[in-house]
Amino acid sequence: MTDYTDSRPVLAVLAETGLPCAYRQWHPAAAPPLPYLVVVRASREDVMADDSNYLKLARWRAELYSEGADLESMAAVEAALESHGIAYSAFEGGGGDAGVPLAATYYFDMLGAS
Repeated sequence: MTDYTDSRPVLAVLAETGLPCAYRQWHPAAAPPLPYLVVVRASREDVMADDSNYLKLARWRAELYSEGADLESMAAVEAALESHGIAYSAFEGGGGDAGVPLAATYYFDMLGAS
């Protein structure tokens, strides 16, 4: 059985961005200054066979929080994912009001990551 649900490899890949990164939350510590990443397991899409979860596959969501468009940090996230052969989709949200951070969100899985 193969397990792609462990957050440690995800955090290791995203550490290559040089940005602070946490799994789910910064609590009990305070969040660092922007920009930073928060990673959550968005879903599980396991492959089942012979009455078991044959392939445990998580879909990950990495949220990049920044003050406005941060093209450099976005490029760093994309470069880290691409350097490991990880396909991703991305979109931006938030940041419309003063003081509200922009969130660039990346969805990906670790299947086939090098």
